[in-house]
Amino acid sequence: MSKRRGGGAAVALLAGAAVAALAGCGGSPEVHRPRLVLLYATCTLAKDFLSPYDAAVSWTPEIGRFAGRGVVFRRHQTEAGLSGVAFASILSGAQATRHGVFTHPTPLRDEVLLLTEAFADAGFDVWFWGDHEMASPALGYAQGVPRAQVVAGAGDFAAPDPRRHHPGRESFLRADDPRFLRILDGLRADPGRRALVVTNFTVTHAPYSSAWLGALCRDTPGACAGVGERLEETAELFWREYVDLSWNFDATVRRLGWSAADVARVATVAELLYRSNVHRLDGLFGDVVRAIDARGLFEESAIAFTADHGEVLHREGAQFRWNHGFALAPEVLGVPWLLAAPGVAPGSWEGVTRSIDVFPTLAGLAGVPLADDTVEGVNLAPALRGDAPPPSLRALSHTALVPEVLLRVSRERGGTRLDALHPDRRGAGIWASLRDGDRVYKLARPDGPDGDLERFVYDLAIDPTEQRNLHDPSDAEQQRRFEDLDRRRRALARRIDAASKAAAVPDERSLEMLRRLGYVD
Repeated sequence: MSKRRGGGAAVALLAGAAVAALAGCGGSPEVHRPRLVLLYATCTLAKDFLSPYDAAVSWTPEIGRFAGRGVVFRRHQTEAGLSGVAFASILSGAQATRHGVFTHPTPLRDEVLLLTEAFADAGFDVWFWGDHEMASPALGYAQGVPRAQVVAGAGDFAAPDPRRHHPGRESFLRADDPRFLRILDGLRADPGRRALVVTNFTVTHAPYSSAWLGALCRDTPGACAGVGERLEETAELFWREYVDLSWNFDATVRRLGWSAADVARVATVAELLYRSNVHRLDGLFGDVVRAIDARGLFEESAIAFTADHGEVLHREGAQFRWNHGFALAPEVLGVPWLLAAPGVAPGSWEGVTRSIDVFPTLAGLAGVPLADDTVEGVNLAPALRGDAPPPSLRALSHTALVPEVLLRVSRERGGTRLDALHPDRRGAGIWASLRDGDRVYKLARPDGPDGDLERFVYDLAIDPTEQRNLHDPSDAEQQRRFEDLDRRRRALARRIDAASKAAAVPDERSLEMLRRLGYVD
């Protein structure tokens, strides 16, 4: 049983005039509750590599078909670019100031109420397929799930060789898993049964595997066009230099003596590898949806497809390349969220939503009661069903603390951009951003460790990669937004500094976990 019981109504929607428009969602005279709720939360997924967010994408047909049956959240934002922090926000519906995860690996405190616990208390049969080491059941991310219904392991990203497929290391949710099929068959046989299935994993984390490249080129030949010769040689070079390219791109290019053509070639091959991994994810997700469909359960299911954070690939002006954890890049913070549920018409949600809104929205759709102080996110179910206007929300995001072992390794290498931009683990060094519609207000460090955080304002509608700073100190509206952002950032900094400075996971164990994720070689 959970630590806190949800005895009140679901979290109320924010009041006020809505600035976001939800296309295609009319009023629903009768509320249909899903009997199956699936939270399919993957890792390191850049939404612009998915067809619902870019019509030119050809390698995600399954995700595209699913999106056509549900709602596409166009401006969905994650809280942070490190998985431990981001998954904690998704599963708790609360921000880091409340759930207390500021870096990874960090155990999630027992007193933090999770989606799995709320659904278990409401009578759902809860299952957790956890294949992400930084947000694992061992670290407390599956609280409330019976031990026998927790499936945990290490997936492709933990394989020592990105060139090879390691099926024995995979234990994330699969459509042909007999345990999953028994859940579906049980729902079909017993109309009174309800189940929650949560899966968190990654098949798209750097260094991107080549094991699925053949499938991509076979299924969508156009996605492989223009690569040219020397693909294998270039991939080997990318893998060998990945950490240095990620942490210290400009210095590494100088050390290797690369020309602009060399950089372009490596960038093309790295993107192709990433694209092939996304294509594999598409197939895995499509198989799960088909299994649900085959048993006639789709119309009785709430299926949420989302990600902890995105990924920066090679882009001029990016502070880090092939990376996600240590800057506030739009490719990292803007993540996918697709949702299909009973009584929710397909459409496009144009307003800002946050990772903390996923839990309360799924609870609202499923009729799971939450006390007023349970979560910080907003239940969007009434607006999705056409019973209330969409709320106007602002999304807070921030950098996580760089794991101490990574700072140590960076300094042992003679210093890199990583420790230059994040020189210590005090809360005062945390960067933060606030998204309001397409406007982004940011407090960040553009260069080295000296000086205060600087102010940046961007309009993503016309500047999606944040190349033009629109900050105007005389603009009163901007000033109000920065006052709000600075207040939130200071609260986060105080919470960080009040937390124990002792490492939650021993350094050597942390280093090994981070090494398997590709953060360090």
